[in-house]
Amino acid sequence: MKRLVDRRRRAVTGLPPLADVLRGSVVARALRCGKARCRCAGGEGHRATYLSVTLAGGRTEQISVPRELVPLVERQVANYRAWWNAIETVSAIN
Repeated sequence: MKRLVDRRRRAVTGLPPLADVLRGSVVARALRCGKARCRCAGGEGHRATYLSVTLAGGRTEQISVPRELVPLVERQVANYRAWWNAIETVSAIN
């Protein structure tokens, strides 16, 4: 029993603040703007980053993420995964 309690405690130790979590997936895409003289017309395209979130009812929404916020969003999504993994571990132990 003590071993399980210790495992459960370790699973939740060091979790990031709950207020710093964001559910979704970060998706980077290359888009073409459609302008004939733009560099994207013949090459790589314009990079755009989105947060893809599945809402209640199964509908998916993609929210454009400004370049300066990408590191923050990526960190918050990773924090969400850390919390989710901890919840799954604690649930299995319980």
